[in-house]
Amino acid sequence: PQDTELVRSIVASLHESPATMPRGGTLTARRFLQLGLLLGSASGFEELHDLLELARCPPPNASGSSARAEGGQISLPDHFLLEVEAAQQQFETNPIYWLLHESIYCDGFAEGAARGPSSWAAERVQASLEQWDYTSRLAEGAPPVLLSGEHVYSWMGEDYAWLRPLMPVAEVLAHKSDWGPLYDPAILGSSRCPPVAALVSYEDLYVERTFSEATAAMLGGKVRLWITNEFQHSGLRDQPEVVFERLL
Repeated sequence: PQDTELVRSIVASLHESPATMPRGGTLTARRFLQLGLLLGSASGFEELHDLLELARCPPPNASGSSARAEGGQISLPDHFLLEVEAAQQQFETNPIYWLLHESIYCDGFAEGAARGPSSWAAERVQASLEQWDYTSRLAEGAPPVLLSGEHVYSWMGEDYAWLRPLMPVAEVLAHKSDWGPLYDPAILGSSRCPPVAALVSYEDLYVERTFSEATAAMLGGKVRLWITNEFQHSGLRDQPEVVFERLL
């Protein structure tokens, strides 16, 4: 909570003047908000806070005071930009995440609006929700600016330098409509499906708990869920011995 106004100040500054990243990308306000992806791990809140502190305490300028841009907006120092780039480098070093993150959920046999291309689903949904318009929350005292989570966007091909050559491929996949069935519910509910044990985080930042429970229900009595608030999405990575001991 103590970082709310700092986040707002950074977003306002980047909205007015995006920053050039060390590897040639662009730190826009929308890209900065993707740092919310850090919050899906046990250490994510602390990591994000520490990163933001670098913007709060930039190196002193010639007069010995912290550098500020005109109008009171924060001037982002190079070491802050380097840390942001490091926190987001997986998008560029592992571009298949950007290319396929939405496409892997496309189901050619789904009903209604769920059938067809992804067409940058997260981007379209956010554009339809007023609370995701960060420009309406830049005034001091307004509701907090919302960070994004496990989402991908078409504009990442503009803001991330290493993704720019892949923009044509990303658009082809985003508009592909001839997908096959994602899975066969009949097989999932049959004896051909082996027993399953799974950890479900009650407040998972990335995966809606009710969706996990609905998927588990398709397997009938062959699934054993451990629903807990002890872990975030990264529970298996954070404490594998605890999770496996409980599930196995």
